[in-house]
Amino acid sequence: MMDFDDVTTGGGLEITFDPLVVFQTFAFDPTFTANFGLTAPSNGEVVQPLEVAFGWFTFSGPVGESGLHHVGTLTFLASGVGSTQMITTAASGVSPGPFYGPMDPYTPLPVTFGSAAVDIVPIPEPSTAMLLGLGLFGLAISARRPAATD
Repeated sequence: MMDFDDVTTGGGLEITFDPLVVFQTFAFDPTFTANFGLTAPSNGEVVQPLEVAFGWFTFSGPVGESGLHHVGTLTFLASGVGSTQMITTAASGVSPGPFYGPMDPYTPLPVTFGSAAVDIVPIPEPSTAMLLGLGLFGLAISARRPAATD
């Protein structure tokens, strides 16, 4: 999610993350209206940081974006259990560069980048829980049966 306080005509950001997760995929949200310069990490990319960029032609409509928008979805695969940090920063290259407004394409807009902590916990397999439940059920039934006599 990105919150564009000022009308923004493009820019980019980088995403770094702990090795506890492995990047899988990125997909731009189809409702996000950027119309050129869409840059996304390649699916399965292993090099960090991941770079996401987008832009608008200022002579076509709509000119930029403002407000809260879902830009895209990142998918990761956990490689362990614990807590991992994901951090966004400004793009380090000339392209895509900083975020700009439509009226002054030479002065970058002030941007606040954020981070998130993600806790990764194991999820028990349904088959393991089912086997345990069936075993307990079997024990309960065998305990209720009267013993056979000879």
